[in-house]
Amino acid sequence: MPTENRSSNTEQTVSVPEGYMLVERSIWTEQQVEAATACITRLKVVPGMRDRDLAMAAIDAAQCKAPDVTLADLQAVARLDELDCKECEGAQRLCWSCNAAAQHQGKPVAYLVTDVHGQKKALRAGAEGIERHRHSGSTLVPLYTHADAGEVQRLRKELLAAETQAANHRAERDTQNTKLNGMRAQLAERDALLRGTSLMLKSIAHKLDGFHRDFPGQWCGYLDRALGGAEYQYGVIEAALSDSEEPSAPVEHDQGIPGTSFQRLSMLANQGE
Repeated sequence: MPTENRSSNTEQTVSVPEGYMLVERSIWTEQQVEAATACITRLKVVPGMRDRDLAMAAIDAAQCKAPDVTLADLQAVARLDELDCKECEGAQRLCWSCNAAAQHQGKPVAYLVTDVHGQKKALRAGAEGIERHRHSGSTLVPLYTHADAGEVQRLRKELLAAETQAANHRAERDTQNTKLNGMRAQLAERDALLRGTSLMLKSIAHKLDGFHRDFPGQWCGYLDRALGGAEYQYGVIEAALSDSEEPSAPVEHDQGIPGTSFQRLSMLANQGE
């Protein structure tokens, strides 16, 4: 790591609260020390910010090593995302301090205020005096909360898993729709067969009724031929229904309907009216 422009005070260190020692200042350039110090100043007022997070963020800020980035630059800009970090841009990766505002979520939680006399202080968002500083020429740098890198990675994995699951559900839905369309076609075919049978039975019953009145002595022979046609049609329907998941019970033509063969056919015909 570069060692030029070292501070004359080699004993001074950059640290965060509660004993988290960052690094010996003697091995950092002055600009790196300033970047780390500015990072700690900005972030230590953020609610929920842990000391370890402060230390890691300050180290990341110091490792930027951009020669044009100084504490004065950080204090001069009104928004952190306007910072021109040439070295980070060249590496296609912004350091933590340069990329802070670009990654913010929601509204600022605090502001780093630098007044016209160069005095600095941090104020929570919504605190009394924010607007007064804003209109008096002070520089206000917004500070935001940031998602933990591990949390972002976890959420990305969950999103990918959810998208994969959604794609699987869509494929399963399409498969089920294909099956349903096939079943609808089978039902339509079955209904057509049932309608044909109903019409045929009505026609047979009507003809047998008239024949019974006109030629009662020839009833049995004609009835045998009529029953043969009805049984054939019912056999076709039963074969179609047998392909369904829950096939219907076999139809017993001579059971459950009392009376003569003519009466049974008449009752079957009347059921469809």
